[in-house]
Amino acid sequence: MNPIMQEVYLREFPFDILKIDKAFVKDMIHNPDAAEIVRAIVALGKGLQMGLIAEGIETEAQLSQIKAHGCHEIQGYYFSPPVSADELELRLRQPNSWKNERRGSIKGNTFG
Repeated sequence: MNPIMQEVYLREFPFDILKIDKAFVKDMIHNPDAAEIVRAIVALGKGLQMGLIAEGIETEAQLSQIKAHGCHEIQGYYFSPPVSADELELRLRQPNSWKNERRGSIKGNTFG
């Protein structure tokens, strides 16, 4: 398949969000190739007007770098370990139940 056909094929997929795999996020701090892949995924997502989410954010350095690349939707242990649906419902009803974990916006530019 030629590159032009691949681009057309990519635009036909029924999704509107690209997820940056945690393997790239983990390595982007110390591996320039991984950082370039993250940058390329962000550029592709923005170019195709898709949402972006980075998974596996575990450190402040990863958070800072992913934000610098232009991705502002994240998930990972930096904010919270995985929780069950029941636990999530409880936490959403009782915001203070998150008090021992870092807080941040899932959307937008506000993290912290």
